[in-house]
Amino acid sequence: MGKIMKKDYETKDIRATKTKTTKTKKVEEGVIFEENEIFKFVWKGETHGFEKKENAEIALNRFKG
Repeated sequence: MGKIMKKDYETKDIRATKTKTTKTKKVEEGVIFEENEIFKFVWKGETHGFEKKENAEIALNRFKG
């Protein structure tokens, strides 16, 4: 049975999923916002989330250089 599962796994087509920011609002890139008690920002199409706003600010500044 293990050989069959391994063969099936090797033949599956795996694709990356696209990150969606939110369903209800459009978010500007590089701006920190709060959603469900998580501080988030979008950078180059990817959403990054943090529990503390200070950590989100530090990470965003590192991305900005």
